[in-house]
Amino acid sequence: MDQFETECNDFLVNVFGSILKAEEEMIRRNHDADITISELHLIAAVGRRPEGCTVSELAAALDITASSVTIAANKLMAKECLRKRKSESDGRSVRLTLTPRGKKLCAYHDSFHQKMVQAVSSHLNPEEKAALISSMEKLSAFFEIKHFRALLDGET
Repeated sequence: MDQFETECNDFLVNVFGSILKAEEEMIRRNHDADITISELHLIAAVGRRPEGCTVSELAAALDITASSVTIAANKLMAKECLRKRKSESDGRSVRLTLTPRGKKLCAYHDSFHQKMVQAVSSHLNPEEKAALISSMEKLSAFFEIKHFRALLDGET
């Protein structure tokens, strides 16, 4: 790797790791040590859908298998974060919704991200904010394209 690639790699690894560590600390501070980061992100994904969501919808949104969502949802129901409800419009369909504890965790998570973004932006002028957003849009687009997926699969 050249100098830019090394610095970029270090930056991405450090930023991702720092965010996860901060989220873990937020969970511990709020006395919810039995919740993992992955579970918190699943709770947040359900929380973005006030009407709830099916296992299939959640799996598609998180880009994971329905069986993985089912396993995680069952754990989160045992931890009193999620519940299943029959759909009002289709009695055959079951929707996952947040319990009061799930709503509290979702609010903590949303607050964490809001404070994190506000802290970052408070150190930037308008031009730096625009440059950062432009760069992050390009970075995000890269991670979404099939070429990156091919890279992960070992293809060149």
